Amino acid sequence: MNVVRLLLVTLFFTINTYSSECGLADSIASVCSKNKRVKSLAELNTYLSRYAEKDGVYRNLVIDFDLNSDVDLNIHSPCKIVFKRLKGLKA
Repeated sequence: MNVVRLLLVTLFFTINTYSSECGLADSIASVCSKNKRVKSLAELNTYLSRYAEKDGVYRNLVIDFDLNSDVDLNIHSPCKIVFKRLKGLKA
């Protein structure tokens, strides 16, 4: 039983360590409501700059276009990310 407790404590501290390394701004208070649908890389970049924030509320990201790109993309959000089209998506 003590081994199980030790493993759980270790897991807890490991998760906290990795989650504290997240690159999102500390000022974001993960308050998410509604969706922001993006249909191009330009719209995606606009979303990534402010997370479609309005009055302190951020929007979930809905990617509604084929992400066919030869360059690496760094997609991040304090809210949900939904891919509507996964055709040809490479990770």
